[in-house]
Amino acid sequence: MAKNKNSFDQNVWQKLRKKAEQGWDKYQDREHRKKGKGEYVFDLLVNLVLLWVANNLLDWNIPFLTASFEAVLAVLNISILANIIGSLLLIVHDGHWFRGFIKLIENSIGFVFILTAYIIFPFDFSIYSGFDFEILAKILLILGMVGNGIAVIVEFFRMVFGQDYHRDRA
Repeated sequence: MAKNKNSFDQNVWQKLRKKAEQGWDKYQDREHRKKGKGEYVFDLLVNLVLLWVANNLLDWNIPFLTASFEAVLAVLNISILANIIGSLLLIVHDGHWFRGFIKLIENSIGFVFILTAYIIFPFDFSIYSGFDFEILAKILLILGMVGNGIAVIVEFFRMVFGQDYHRDRA
């Protein structure tokens, strides 16, 4: 009889522990989703400001920007608008597969923008002497392409294999 009571107690405790863990996981997921929505709203606001700044850069007569920046600006606008649309969509639906898909698209478009900026290179640093800013800018653009390329691969695998973002934030 004592053996049955011990197995009953262990079984009850295991069930209670499992329920508690499930409840904690649901609470954590709910808290992370709240943080996630705030994150998307912040991203949306930052991208709206960036869109305005990017479209006014030539008006501000920044000395190292050339007229060819207009060609890069079109791709930059597409990239920023993709991020704005992505943030709006993620505010509405925050599923991990969907989020991975949105981030994959955003990072892919970002890669195209950086590649375009590298190819067209709308900068002229000849007015600055003492340091070769052109090489620095090209290195930074290459690093940006590498980083975005890695991000595209990571987002693809997260999307395909169902990695949950909320677990990463804990």
